Amino acid sequence: MLEDKRGNLWLGTENGLNRMDRAKGTFKVYRHDPARRDSLSHDRVHYLHQDPQERLWIGTAAGLTMARLGDDGQPRFKVYPPPDGRSPDPVGAILDDGQGQLWISSTAGIARFNPENGAFKYYTSRDGLIDGSYFIGAGYRAPDGTLYFGALEGMTAFQPARIHDNPYPPPVAITDVSIFNQSIQRGKAHAPLEQTKSLALSYRDAVFSFEFAAMHYADPQRNRYAYQLVGFDPDWVTTDASKRFATYTNLDPGHYVFRVRAANKDGVWSSEPASLEVTIAPPLWKTWWFRLLAAAVVLGGAYLLLRVRVRLLMRQKQALEQQVGSRTRELVQQKESIEREKENVELAHRNISLLSDIGRRITANLDSEAIMSLLYQQVHALMDASVFGIGIYRPERELIEYPFAMERGKRYTPYTRSMREPDQLAVWCIQHGEEVFINDLEQEYPRYISKLDLVSGAENMGTLEDGSMPTEPRSLIYVPISVGGQVRGVITVHSYRAHAYQRIDLDMLTTLASYVAVAFANADSYRQLQEAQQQLVEREKLAALGSLVAGVAHELNTPIGNSLVIASTLEDRTTEIEVLNNGNTLRRSDLRTFIDAAREASTLLMRSLRNAAELVNSFKQVAVDQASAKRRLFNLHQASQEIVMTMKNQVRKAGHHIVLEMPDDIEMDSFPGPYGQVVINLINNALLHAFEGREGGEIRMWAVQPGADRVRVVFEDNGKGISLEHQARIFDPFFTTKLGQGGNGLGLSITYNIVTSLLDGTIRVDSAVGVGTRFTIDLPVKASLAGD
Repeated sequence: MLEDKRGNLWLGTENGLNRMDRAKGTFKVYRHDPARRDSLSHDRVHYLHQDPQERLWIGTAAGLTMARLGDDGQPRFKVYPPPDGRSPDPVGAILDDGQGQLWISSTAGIARFNPENGAFKYYTSRDGLIDGSYFIGAGYRAPDGTLYFGALEGMTAFQPARIHDNPYPPPVAITDVSIFNQSIQRGKAHAPLEQTKSLALSYRDAVFSFEFAAMHYADPQRNRYAYQLVGFDPDWVTTDASKRFATYTNLDPGHYVFRVRAANKDGVWSSEPASLEVTIAPPLWKTWWFRLLAAAVVLGGAYLLLRVRVRLLMRQKQALEQQVGSRTRELVQQKESIEREKENVELAHRNISLLSDIGRRITANLDSEAIMSLLYQQVHALMDASVFGIGIYRPERELIEYPFAMERGKRYTPYTRSMREPDQLAVWCIQHGEEVFINDLEQEYPRYISKLDLVSGAENMGTLEDGSMPTEPRSLIYVPISVGGQVRGVITVHSYRAHAYQRIDLDMLTTLASYVAVAFANADSYRQLQEAQQQLVEREKLAALGSLVAGVAHELNTPIGNSLVIASTLEDRTTEIEVLNNGNTLRRSDLRTFIDAAREASTLLMRSLRNAAELVNSFKQVAVDQASAKRRLFNLHQASQEIVMTMKNQVRKAGHHIVLEMPDDIEMDSFPGPYGQVVINLINNALLHAFEGREGGEIRMWAVQPGADRVRVVFEDNGKGISLEHQARIFDPFFTTKLGQGGNGLGLSITYNIVTSLLDGTIRVDSAVGVGTRFTIDLPVKASLAGD
């Protein structure tokens, strides 16, 4: 417990340092905080001491701590750790010697502490102290300045003023040198080390050590050493008495000086170090004279090489002068050749651009005749095409047909070439699928055929349309027309001149042949598509006529059936009257009844037959219109009524009904047959898609005139509607949601084509799922097309 000069009462405990506030009667506790460096060094406080500077010195179980009160009255702690990284010892007592020094007892002995620089000086049993630990709190300073510290083995007392450091520096000596852990003093080659000033080593002595010792025996284990190998160590290396040697390995050859000095236990260093010069001899190849000799050899060799090189260069110069003249002539020739090649490349670039444009024009045609005519014009402009022809290969007949061939602007009569005759250049070209390139027919034909009879013979060269005879060619090119790896034909170009063609002409013709192959394939596909479309349209018309026939049969069934019943009843009554008349039993009333019945039957019979006749006339007109595409004047309401009547039975059998609301004063000059096809397709589409799974559906059809020259026909149903993603595709060919269930995907596509092309109108669809669908057809009153 301690009362400081400010009146604060401090109490050291096993659980921290306590400061008592006498005014409040409370304690403030200060403990060790590992996270803070400015806290107590340990919670266990052993001793408290205050010096004249009002610094509070606290001895803990972990060393010395100083506390100084700040302006705010709070203590600021500072811990003084022991030097050299040693662990702190528990403090027993702290005494002031009156000279500003603190003497601190601990479990390890007594230490002198200088508060100004924080330096510790330790004293142990080797300095005359009692061996063992000192008690906690066992410390006293007598009035005469004597300090007393109690320990386990007794008491230590001393006057601090009489304690002095040893002022004598220790002499130091190098005691041994070892090479590869072998002392050099074991042999006789070296003089004693105390007489040795220098040491010569070989470059092979890669590991050597120096041993040293200090001649000071007050406390030799606390002596300190510092050594340096000048030329290698940049500074002094310090060590203690436990390691009195220095080892060096793999030093470079050269001159070094080993120096060592020592200090006693009180840190007094020797003024003059012991030294030993060390010289490491270099290997042979690192000596100056060896390097000088090597340099001389290198320079001499370089000089000889230079002389040889100069002589060789002189010879090469003469050879090069000869080669330069020859090379110059070659370069001139190459320049001329390159210029020609440049012209050819530029021509090729122009031809590539031109061929690309020609290819686009050729492939844009879908007519075979137009393709062949355009190709002839372009080939004739690109090269000497005195004779030009296109042959079409017919493998099923083993023939090559030439539908198009020209000579000097005159056309050949179409002719053929048999594939069974192999001595023909066109046959060879198709059979091998390769080009034929001949610049001199008489000299080069054996590469392809064995004789020229079928090539240049007048009777085998075809006939011009004007009856003139063709001219025998000298240069020829045949290029196969291939599609998908199969040869479909051949392009033929002839010239009357020998050597009329170059390789670039063959390349251009080959390129054009690929365009022609694509164009022919497109033309064939287009022709097949047209034929397929025509077949589908005809099939759709036949289906519509079938529906028409079915409607006619059903509609005529009722009036004709009624007429048969009336006629058979009238026949029976006539037989009865005849029997009465033959038996003379005929009465006036019977005759009157028969006449009335006959009149009524005649009236009913005429009505039924008249209805049948009207139906027949209507059906006949619809059938005529459906079977043809003739343009005529017709009444829109009447034409629509006739079509609806033919479909009423089919609508009624499906459980639905159709309503026609149309003014009867709209006269049109158009195509009633295609118009009827459109209405029938829309009714069939509604029956197939709109009312699936239900009955009682309604189809409404009406028309208005938004202007004097336009008519708008609306076809509407209250069916299930069309989803949004399908509305954009319903007019596409073969698009149907009932594939395999009665739908072929062509009805609305044909309807769209009829309305937009033949009828010159527009058609659009509006639909909502669950509400219904509306088709709006906008037509001109007078169609723009004339005739069939």
